[in-house]
Amino acid sequence: MKSWLEESILNSHQSMDEDSLGYYLGRGIPSWMVAALKMGVFIPPDTQAPDKDFVNKQGYHGEEVSGWFSIPVWTPSGKILGVEFRNPPVSEKKKVRKFFLPEANWTASFMGMCPEVMQKIADGADIWLAEGIFDLCIAHVIPSKDVALGCGGAKISAPQKEFLKRFLRKGSVVKVVFDEDQTGREHSE
Repeated sequence: MKSWLEESILNSHQSMDEDSLGYYLGRGIPSWMVAALKMGVFIPPDTQAPDKDFVNKQGYHGEEVSGWFSIPVWTPSGKILGVEFRNPPVSEKKKVRKFFLPEANWTASFMGMCPEVMQKIADGADIWLAEGIFDLCIAHVIPSKDVALGCGGAKISAPQKEFLKRFLRKGSVVKVVFDEDQTGREHSE
């Protein structure tokens, strides 16, 4: 499933049109991040997905999310962990579908993680934790040596906390910038 998903994501990124790129940029995602994360618009491949869970939720080839924005989730070393699909903004209501490979259960996953970001963390960057992918627009206003990562919601998971403890360099800090709603306030303390 891993190679099928990665190939589908890379093809969707490479085939992205200018309007779709404009959507990502208009939501505040820096162009380097769109490229590094391989964000795109999902194009179902000709081959059937080899994972029953994916097929049950997204269709045999991913046709249920065809034309949806695809936001891959990567490991720090650049291996695919999963993907978040979002329906196009012209649709009636925001819909989000997620698919994660089994290793995501024990691996810390952050929206916005990629080898370039991991290198900055290793070099001593401060980490700005936001909730989701479009909250990473803060990357435009934080110091260029720092990184912005999304937790996937207004909560920092146990594997994410372990990652931060393990890889945060001495002298670096984590800054939690969750939304100013009740959930964000409760989980940012």
